Amino acid sequence: MAHAGANPDDAINSAGTAADMADTMATLIQDFANAVSPLYSGAPELGGSLVDYDIEGNDRILQSARSSRNLAEKGGHAGGEVSETDHRSSSDYGGAIPSIPREVNF
Repeated sequence: MAHAGANPDDAINSAGTAADMADTMATLIQDFANAVSPLYSGAPELGGSLVDYDIEGNDRILQSARSSRNLAEKGGHAGGEVSETDHRSSSDYGGAIPSIPREVNF
């Protein structure tokens, strides 16, 4: 059956998937550190530049992970708000049309 309107369950499920991806992204900090670590002994002449690269890389990964987590949380909240709004307004429109040929927001 076709759906009309927003699907809050899909929004909440997708937000959960996005949150899992954000958590996985946070583990990239360790992967990045493991990749950069050999450069310290292999290219000591890079010194301060390598430290700056290491710090900036970690900061950017952390910012991306936080942004992804924030986006996932907002998506989950939006799905919940859609569901709540639909539930509250359903009594207003429940008897307006005796039979709708497709599901609406479920």
